[in-house]
Amino acid sequence: MEKSTIFKSIKTLSLVIVAIGFMAVKCKRPESVGPSYKIAPEGFTVSSYTVGNPTVNFSVPANNKDTFYAAFSHEVSWSIILTGRQSGAVKTITGTSQTIDGSNPAWLWDGSHDGLYFFIKNEVVDAKITFLGSNLEYTDSVTVTGTKVFKDIVVTDFETTAGFISYNDAPGGDNPSSAATITDGATMADGEIFKKSVQGIKSFYWYSNDGGPRPNFFGGGGARSVTTFRAQFPNDPDSLYLNVYIYGKGDPNSRLNFGAREDDNDTDVDVGPPLVNYNATTHAPKSDDEFQVQITLDHVGWKLFSFKYSDLTPSASKDNGGNGNGVKEPKRITDITFGLISSPKGNFVEAIVDFPVITFGGPFDPRK
Repeated sequence: MEKSTIFKSIKTLSLVIVAIGFMAVKCKRPESVGPSYKIAPEGFTVSSYTVGNPTVNFSVPANNKDTFYAAFSHEVSWSIILTGRQSGAVKTITGTSQTIDGSNPAWLWDGSHDGLYFFIKNEVVDAKITFLGSNLEYTDSVTVTGTKVFKDIVVTDFETTAGFISYNDAPGGDNPSSAATITDGATMADGEIFKKSVQGIKSFYWYSNDGGPRPNFFGGGGARSVTTFRAQFPNDPDSLYLNVYIYGKGDPNSRLNFGAREDDNDTDVDVGPPLVNYNATTHAPKSDDEFQVQITLDHVGWKLFSFKYSDLTPSASKDNGGNGNGVKEPKRITDITFGLISSPKGNFVEAIVDFPVITFGGPFDPRK
């Protein structure tokens, strides 16, 4: 056999081996990824479906979960969609089974929600079950007599407290026209009806006209002490997060300074006149730190903002939290603060906030 013929045969055999190998790799069945789903077959029926507790108090540890019970003719993929009649809050629970009971922790409801709105105390929640590949659906209901207590530190929920201890503009300036809680259905300064809070039925509302006698950007602010929680705060500023829901009206001139004050020196007096007595858990504006982030309220509707404490910047004012040691020390935090800002100065500005909350290790997640 000629050499050229031998080479041609070897080349042809090599191509065949490569092709077979490619086909073997291509035809190899991939490992299963994600959950398995089962479509309801013809003749599928539902024997029963009920909510375990028609009334549930998620704020009581011994009774903070609700169970669903159901039985079907076949194993099927199902979804239970919980919808609050007043809040509009939604929670979806899914599974694949022939029965539903309390044996699977993933099928229990702990009062949490998936979307923007929280469930409200004393509201009726519809629990509708649907099935993959079937038009069948059934609905039961549950009354929530107590809402979920999150593991995070809620600064204030505005439902039972007046909100923030407000501090106004400097003497001679333009004090905020409003710094108080606002209830669902109330009228805002521009005549718009405030439809609903994210959590509960109350939020906190600031508005101010910075075009007053001395426009200077600042439209008022407020603070809320968190010293009772400081033992829980981590030492690492990367591990602490400040979170808040803010209602925006698409106004880029309205800004909100959001942050925290610290007590850096544990001294009993502030620096400079007038001397004011403080204790070791009180922020002294002229000698302690305040760290902030400025949020532009150019969004429309509610939005959750979350910030790692280590990413905040020092106050630009030496007389108002910009004269401490410059070190972020979560264990020394005394207050959570807000300040309404006009940028540029001389504008009407407003902001609504709800559910400021401190979390550890990551941003606030209402599903947990």
